[in-house]
Amino acid sequence: MLVGSGVLNDSFTAIAVWGDDNMTTEKDGLLPGEKFILKIWDGIKELYVSEITWDSGNCYYQPDGVSVVRSITISEENNKEGFRLFQNNPNPFKSGTEIRFYLPNEGTIILSIYNIIGELKETKSCRFDYPGNHCVYIDGSKLCTGDYLYTVKFGDITKTKIFHVEN
Repeated sequence: MLVGSGVLNDSFTAIAVWGDDNMTTEKDGLLPGEKFILKIWDGIKELYVSEITWDSGNCYYQPDGVSVVRSITISEENNKEGFRLFQNNPNPFKSGTEIRFYLPNEGTIILSIYNIIGELKETKSCRFDYPGNHCVYIDGSKLCTGDYLYTVKFGDITKTKIFHVEN
């Protein structure tokens, strides 16, 4: 469902993302907390967005919310290598962060967070019904200050990165 659009003009654009009208039975917009995906076209084809860095907000719709993108990384060709895990953003963080990854096909990921001595602190399992870029939000308020490892398992592949919490 298309819930917003804009045109790039001198390296800047604004996109209004609209919410669902709860006065109708038809779903015609996003619900609070529902994820939206930014897609970019060059006029002919969709470009592969490999990473998005947010100045404020994130990729989850909030009524009257404002999300500001600092940068978007576009790769010349789509990821042919398969599953990829990107560095979380922001990092370091206090209240929350996004774990971003690329899935070459639909499937389920298992995200696990460990403290620096290897104790499991959180596990999430998420199903994604289409290939492409995805993100999972982590609530940092539940974690003490320090470094943590996060692993994302997709099929038989597990990738690990590190983040820092400042609470």
